[in-house]
Amino acid sequence: MSVPPFATAFALSVVTAYLCDRFPVRGLVCIVTSIITLIGFIIFLTSSSAHIRYGSLFLSIPGVYANTPTLASWNSTNSAPHVRRATAIAIAFILSSVGGILSTWLMGSLSTAPKYVLGTRVMVAFSCGMSVGSALCLGYFMLMNKKKRKMQGQDVKGMDGDLAPSFVYLL
Repeated sequence: MSVPPFATAFALSVVTAYLCDRFPVRGLVCIVTSIITLIGFIIFLTSSSAHIRYGSLFLSIPGVYANTPTLASWNSTNSAPHVRRATAIAIAFILSSVGGILSTWLMGSLSTAPKYVLGTRVMVAFSCGMSVGSALCLGYFMLMNKKKRKMQGQDVKGMDGDLAPSFVYLL
């Protein structure tokens, strides 16, 4: 019965990809999918029923799988010039790879089955961090776009890439 949560993740990923492509809502999607993931992990952590814990996977797995590409595209879109963009993408992939290694240890030898308490608590903390971090980034980008609109038409020296007044952050 491992396929249904991943099928749900596929469907949510397609929906969020469409929304992010059609509307400028990558930050909002990152926040919402992080909260969905958080709810799934909290239900998994607090429930003693195997059925409810299995049901929580329909929240946590789709939340993670929809969040990852959205965050990657948001990261690359809001970084310029190309050197800064390449560095931001590399750092994001390094962190996601470290997260995969960490989760293998946390859900393996460091936490005992079937509840995986330590691992799930860490996942709850990371999900909180993702939602708060995404909200802070969204607020920062909104503030910077507002400042840049005021600077339009001015000749500003030394501000290039994503700091340039002509660069608009994608929200």
